[in-house]
Amino acid sequence: MEIISVANQKGGCGKTITAVNLAGALAHAGKKVLFIDLDPQAHATAAFGMKIAEVTNSTYALLESFVNTNLVISMEKLMYQKTENLWVIGSHISLSTMEQKLANVKGAILGLSTALLGEDLSKFDYVIIDTPPNLGFVTLNALHASHRILVPLDVSIFSLNGVSQIENILALSKSMGFEKPLVNFLLTIFDCRSNFATAFLETARASFGERLMKTVIRSNVKLREAAMAGKTVDAFDPYSNGSKDYQSLASELLAKTQEAGHMTTRTSAAQQLRKEMVSVKNDTVQQAELKAEDAAVNTDPVVLTAKETDVDTFFKLVAPHAKEVYIVGSFNQWSMNKDSLMKKLTDETWIKRLSLKEGNYKYKFVVDGRWVEDPANASAETDGLGGRNSLVTIRQE
Repeated sequence: MEIISVANQKGGCGKTITAVNLAGALAHAGKKVLFIDLDPQAHATAAFGMKIAEVTNSTYALLESFVNTNLVISMEKLMYQKTENLWVIGSHISLSTMEQKLANVKGAILGLSTALLGEDLSKFDYVIIDTPPNLGFVTLNALHASHRILVPLDVSIFSLNGVSQIENILALSKSMGFEKPLVNFLLTIFDCRSNFATAFLETARASFGERLMKTVIRSNVKLREAAMAGKTVDAFDPYSNGSKDYQSLASELLAKTQEAGHMTTRTSAAQQLRKEMVSVKNDTVQQAELKAEDAAVNTDPVVLTAKETDVDTFFKLVAPHAKEVYIVGSFNQWSMNKDSLMKKLTDETWIKRLSLKEGNYKYKFVVDGRWVEDPANASAETDGLGGRNSLVTIRQE
């Protein structure tokens, strides 16, 4: 089974249309497909001709069961069978409140992974996920549950703005032990008559290489008409250009799936962690043990002070029992290497001098593989992965 998230924080790029019609085309090709609508706007749900009246029958319930461990949800009961090969779990506007709830939960990005691994989904060949047009906790849940991310790009420079942010988040999560999914790009709403569109296609090919899908989704009114009718385009008008394009995309992805080997179970550090999270959620004894372990890990204080001298910034960390400490942040692309390794001066003190340009930076320490924010620095922000980044501003005097 391959899990594919369709994601781009820019609206109007054909994200939902792509998610819905890719699912329809894969189902038309004989594959068993589960569609999960994680966008609170529920546009994909409407495009399937559905409206979820009760929030407990929507994707909200999947994540709520992770936040509230006393709530047991059967994913199968949330599924609506649209066609012989296509099942849909619809969305509800209440899902928009889940961002704040997840912000206060440990391992917040693992909610959807936990739900998927806790169910027998062996009958499905694909899970297609439509994501919100942002990079909040709900989208991050989808990204971390996926084998592949499909990024739709309309012919606009603005559609490229979210690409680097997705790439940066995936690179950061990989450095934290999570498996990085494959990323592919898809040109949508393409006007073959436009010289600008042709030039944009060449730029995209040069930028993304083999990660750019060969299929191009042409602008086609039948795609909008199908969504309004509550049908996939292959069911609405199988001879339209829109239907042909998404059938081509499905064929291309089928080949990539076989090449990547996602039809078989893959093991990874991320999947193992997700399995442990499922076990913890279902066993209150293990929950208590996990809390006790966390308490033991956090007994050693980690204290940082920083002093700016011109553009040289000195970072000092007190970590008595640490064997290895790195400082990583937006100033070094969050990389752990010899240049970010801190020097141990005494039995307790680690120090590092970095030459930084004026500006605002985010940073963390990596203490024996454990990512920690600066507890002495009140200036911090959520990192989008369930934790917090410390903030520092560098100015020349």
